[in-house]
Order: sequence, then structure tokens, then C-alpha cells
Amino acid sequence: MKFIYFIVTLLLFTACDPSSKVPSKQFWMDNPTDNAIQVKIDSIVYDLPASSGLTVELPAGRHSLAYNGESIEFFVKPNDQGCVINPTLSNYIFFHEIYFERGKEEEGSAEYEKIKTAYMHPFEIQPGDTIDVPFKVISDHLFIEQYEYFWHLGITEPYKNGVVIAKGESNLTTAPQSKLFRENDFYNYVGRENLPEGFALKQSNYKLSDLKPFVFVADTITVDCEPAQKYLDLYRSRFKELVNSDAEHFQAKYDTLRYYTKFPIEIEKECSSRYNKSRASSENDIDKASVRIGKNLEKLSAKNAFIIK
Repeated sequence: MKFIYFIVTLLLFTACDPSSKVPSKQFWMDNPTDNAIQVKIDSIVYDLPASSGLTVELPAGRHSLAYNGESIEFFVKPNDQGCVINPTLSNYIFFHEIYFERGKEEEGSAEYEKIKTAYMHPFEIQPGDTIDVPFKVISDHLFIEQYEYFWHLGITEPYKNGVVIAKGESNLTTAPQSKLFRENDFYNYVGRENLPEGFALKQSNYKLSDLKPFVFVADTITVDCEPAQKYLDLYRSRFKELVNSDAEHFQAKYDTLRYYTKFPIEIEKECSSRYNKSRASSENDIDKASVRIGKNLEKLSAKNAFIIK
């Protein structure tokens, strides 16, 4: 059982240096395997011993990564939270530990029973046999984003025996603390004897060449109204301008994309069935395209880096 006893001040957020002339991002590049590896980013070769990692700072813009005889292009778009580069495409585990307030273990246990479903995830032991577990397996990710997994503790940071959370007016007696684990470190922490018999994570055969580029507006998305279709093509060209920009011009291109990725009201009035009653709703109408674009813009905003063609 873990206890709350000191204020957590550690934030794993990594941000750009505001004094820097061009936007850049610090990544943690990790090698969880039992063998030393070499990874090349642009013209620099990085040597990573077994079960180790290092910090790599990259300016915004296009980059290339080569590992194990394959290479891939990616784009750096810095944000305010952490990101792990996983060149071996290994499994990682996002795990929650629940801390109980000292002296209130009984209340904490009752509280945990009410909230534990929020921290449980389905895991398939074998085909047709699924159990709920307090962790998520992250597979086949070149970039593991903190905006997606919201870890309190990174790969190299151990759990403490206790924490104190500033509760304010809250009466909660539990505090979840999440951590990103390498696979072997996870087994060592939870103990294999505490896992179901026969428990094993699937080992991926994915290679860098199997990874797909991030697509902002897919070619399959069309709008059955010419003015809206022209604007949709404009969105595609704005994204293309972004991924071809350098660190100096990245911010302007990104701001143009995120602030102006919306159909003008005059086009909506002509092309949307919400305004133009002569138009019928369809799979290719402007409203459905707007929803898709909005979701992809949200995904893009959460990324520090993404694969490109």
C-alpha cells in the first residue's frame, strides 16, 4: 500500500526554451532492449546502451530517423508536455498506482472501489479471454506522447513510498499516480507472481516502414458542394505548407493552420443543410467534414512529433 505524505512538485513537462531563437523540443529517446543500439537522426548517430536512454533536442521542422536498416521522416511540432522516442517500437506500459491517505485506509479502499473502473482497461490474455487490468499496453508507437497518456512519472523515475497531494477543499483520501514503464521494469515492479498465469505481452513484428504518416485531411474526404470542396483543398495545402516549413517559419504556418481551419460562414450558408434547406445531409456534406477536421486538428495539437511522407 502507498501513502500520501509529501507534495508532488515534479512535472514531467518539457517545454521550449523561451530564449531560444527558434522553437525546439527535448525528447527522451529510449532503448529498453537487452542490446546496445545505434539510432541516426538527421546526420547525428546516437549510441544507446542496453536499457538506457538520452535526451535529444530537435528544432521544429522536418527530420529523418534511421534504425536497424530502415528510415522514416518525421516533423517536430513542440508542445508543453513530454514525448518519448521509441525507435525499437517496443512495448511500454502506462500504469496507475493508487496512494491512500495515511490513517484513512478504510475510507480510501471504499473510495477506490467507486473510482477504480476509471483506471482499469481490458487486456486479452488469450483469444476470447479478456480481463480488466490497471494499465495500458503501448505498442508500435515511435512517439509516445504525454498528452495522450498523462504520466506523472517518466521511464527513469521510480515510485516513491508516499506522496502528499494538495487537496484544497477535496475530501478525497486517494491519489492516483501514473507512470510510464519499460516492459521488463514493469514486470520487476509488479512482480510476475502477481500477474495471471501465462501472462505475457505480445511482441510486435512492426518495423519503421510499417508506420503510417499522419494525415490531416484524407484524400477520401470530399464535400459535395464546390465552394466547400475548394476550401477543403485549401486545408490540405496549409498542412502541406506546415510539414515543409523549417523552424524559423514553423510557428506562423502552424498558427495559420489551427486558427483558420474552419469553413467561412458564407460557405456554410451555401453548403450546409443546417442553413440551406435545399441541401440534404449526406456522408459527404460540409458538417461531417468539419467534424473530421476538428478531430484531426485536436490530435495534431497534442503531438510533439508525427510521421510524414
